[in-house]
Amino acid sequence: MIEETGAKAVKFRVGGRMSRNADAMPGRTEKLIPLARKTLGDEIAIHADANSSYDPPKAIEVGRMLEDIDAVYFEEPCPFDHLEDTKRVADALTIPVAGGEQEYSQRRFRWMIYNHGVDIVQPDLHY
Repeated sequence: MIEETGAKAVKFRVGGRMSRNADAMPGRTEKLIPLARKTLGDEIAIHADANSSYDPPKAIEVGRMLEDIDAVYFEEPCPFDHLEDTKRVADALTIPVAGGEQEYSQRRFRWMIYNHGVDIVQPDLHY
């Protein structure tokens, strides 16, 4: 499908939606991350979205796996309203951490930006 569409990047989910460190299927993330790079090669950019799946220690562990495959960014590693947890993850990793797509509070966006809580701010006008 990538060849057919000419896609230059792929985004996939790691963990399970708001799953408290549980994978959608046991072991899926640990298998998916290295397999994605092996299958896609170095020419395709890889983005990963955790959909609020992890606490900081697990998010950092997964983030390091993503760093190992040169993923572009790690989206919403911790529950979206746990700003301090997300900052802790962003501070521990070299891969950019993205967040904010479910945020609607100007005050909380200001906190994310001024405190470097995320590297990539993702406002969504829908919320």
